[in-house]
Amino acid sequence: MIVTLTNRWQAGKATGALPSRAQTTGGTIALIRMPTLRVGSPLRAPAMRQLLRAVIARRGLAIAAVAQALQYGSGLLLLPLVVRMLSAQEVGLWYIFIAAQGLSAVADFGFQPTIARYVSLVWSGGSSFDDPTEGNVGSHAPNLPLLANLIVTARRLYAGLATGLFLLLAAAGAFYVLPLARAGGLATTPVLMAWTIFSTATALGVYFLWIPALLLGSGRIAQNYSFLVLARGGSAALGIGALLAGGGLIGLSAAFLLAQIIARIGGAMFLKGLPLKSGTRDAERSRALLREIAPNASRLGLVGIGAFLVTRLSVFVVSSFYGLKAAGSFSISLQMLMAVTTVAQLPAQISLARIVEARVARDRTRLRQLALRGVVGFFVIAVSGSIAVIVLAPYLLVFLKSSVPPLPSATMILLAVTMVLEGNHSVHAFIITTANKVPFVIPSLVSGVVVAILATTSCWLGLGVIGVIAAQGLTQAAYNNWKWPLMVWKDLAPPRDEPLLNDSPRIKL
Repeated sequence: MIVTLTNRWQAGKATGALPSRAQTTGGTIALIRMPTLRVGSPLRAPAMRQLLRAVIARRGLAIAAVAQALQYGSGLLLLPLVVRMLSAQEVGLWYIFIAAQGLSAVADFGFQPTIARYVSLVWSGGSSFDDPTEGNVGSHAPNLPLLANLIVTARRLYAGLATGLFLLLAAAGAFYVLPLARAGGLATTPVLMAWTIFSTATALGVYFLWIPALLLGSGRIAQNYSFLVLARGGSAALGIGALLAGGGLIGLSAAFLLAQIIARIGGAMFLKGLPLKSGTRDAERSRALLREIAPNASRLGLVGIGAFLVTRLSVFVVSSFYGLKAAGSFSISLQMLMAVTTVAQLPAQISLARIVEARVARDRTRLRQLALRGVVGFFVIAVSGSIAVIVLAPYLLVFLKSSVPPLPSATMILLAVTMVLEGNHSVHAFIITTANKVPFVIPSLVSGVVVAILATTSCWLGLGVIGVIAAQGLTQAAYNNWKWPLMVWKDLAPPRDEPLLNDSPRIKL
């Protein structure tokens, strides 16, 4: 997410659309130009039109808020019914499905924010990706021929990525999911059906990633969030209906697939007016565009791989060594604590525009105030929320008649500390990216590999789930937990005359 924020800001910067006043919604800058009204002055037609546009913009903010809430909360909406309507083994298997869905972010490999940035350049009249000033960028005369070719290239790219991901998931189903189901005493035929449907839905979700890239790049921010609401909200609503109807894993998977189809139908309406079918089908032209896009996307892709290894791989490791019931307990506890730390990062994220404005103004004092406010807000929400989860989760799951218990209290405390430290360095990394720097590509990838090795080794040694959690916590504490906070506060230290991070040489690791 952090990298996506940076690239969306870079898109606005490249097109000359940097705002003096802005509000942020989940990382995307949404311009709101309020009319200037004097006390006692009548509302004339131009002012009325400006006011109307402001109201519409605020309506877009409401849609964005709903989209972000569903991003973080759609799984929590399903949680009460999942733990009550499914067996312990089915709960564990469902969370393996969800962890596998995380591969969609890896499959994207950073192309979505990169394509969105390039669409923004072309939409503003650019004729070259290498030189944003070429082609009268900012003229608001879209370069439709290049845009059409870019759309064709994006659709071809995501079709290939989706096909590759489906084949990977199909192989995982045969060699990993089905053996786990047998070991857990589940019938393999329904599991295979559910896995096939879910894999198809996940692959479709990857293919449809070209739609948000196009909507964001063309400035259709509210439509982009509406598309996300259809996908995430539809999945949660249909999943609840499927569980109440007794559909089990098959019903949940079918709900996810149907939500993707509904979102695509909505996307067709949101994309009206764009040259979706007029681009050339020249394969050589597509390859040339990909050669321009790929270098900028690759760094983001490496960060995504590292994030997957750190946050998602542990579910597969726990299920492989300790079974589906243990994986269910671990996943439920992880989901609740991740929801808390994710929400806790919002105070910093919604200050994006103000942080960037302070950087542009070289106002170190204002930057320090905003950073401190975001970090303090994070710790207040994260610590209090984590304590609430640790204390209340056992009672909540008993009330829901859950088939799966939470982790033991000591293990939950260790997981909570690990997630709070993880969230803290993520907040500081977010602040670093507002300077258009991404110095954590290699550390993220290396940390992910180390976590994977240590987590697997701890299971071989019989250290249990607590060993898996300790593997992540110790790896992150060795570098990431302190490196990025230290970098931020050294940069913002008050008595020094050194240049701000955005004026300093690029950090090479």
